[in-house]
Amino acid sequence: IISNLRWASHQQNAANRNTRSGITSSVYKGVSWHQRANKWIAQIRFNDTLIHLGCFDDEDDAARKYNEKAIELFGCYAKINNV
Repeated sequence: IISNLRWASHQQNAANRNTRSGITSSVYKGVSWHQRANKWIAQIRFNDTLIHLGCFDDEDDAARKYNEKAIELFGCYAKINNV
């Protein structure tokens, strides 16, 4: 049934992807541990550019920042973290 599908570009489809298990140090998409800084960093990729969103003491804060930017950039196609 095609009625539940929507058109999406490759970039929009990739924005809606889940995290890849075992690839990152965080359970959240767009969040990883920066060992030298001893902080969680949030990043997002848009138009082949990696955008640094900041360093955070709390992993949940980094995930919230990622969510905010993902919604801004990808709208309804954003895959947001359940924080």
